[in-house]
Amino acid sequence: QNSNPVTLPPADFHVALPDAVSVKALVSREDRMLVLKALERLVLPYRNLLAFDAGNVEAQMQIGIIYAKNGVYDHAIQMFEAIVAEQPENISALNNLGNAYYLKKDYGKAIGFYQKASQLMPDNANILVNIAMSYYQSGDIKRASSVFKEAVDRDESVKLHYQQFASLLAG
Repeated sequence: QNSNPVTLPPADFHVALPDAVSVKALVSREDRMLVLKALERLVLPYRNLLAFDAGNVEAQMQIGIIYAKNGVYDHAIQMFEAIVAEQPENISALNNLGNAYYLKKDYGKAIGFYQKASQLMPDNANILVNIAMSYYQSGDIKRASSVFKEAVDRDESVKLHYQQFASLLAG
């Protein structure tokens, strides 16, 4: 015996598409999670080193650098701050903190960390270039020019290596 199957009445609802802002936030969050998972594979060997030697500054530094190079600045900053907490005069950690804040466009904090590094290594022209670039990005062209000139005075090759930056300051 054949009978017609019972069908449901048409649904009285509409699927509303999410707005672009919500979609962008969700995609951004998911993208960040995928990046962090991928980076965990890169930092795992260094984390293993830290499991055996919690004070291994080089392992901490490498983890921070990996995070910074991949745009995960807050994680990088945490690693560099942990180093500075143990070794307040670690020039590389101070400079890398400056780099991470520079990349986050927090030029005031970047300048502060670069200046601390420069005080500990006053002859390093590259740290001065970092300070000059931070001043430039923050809109203080006069200070940027002055600090860049100081860097060139310490190491003439800076002018050649940062020729485009020198042109920006000159013109």
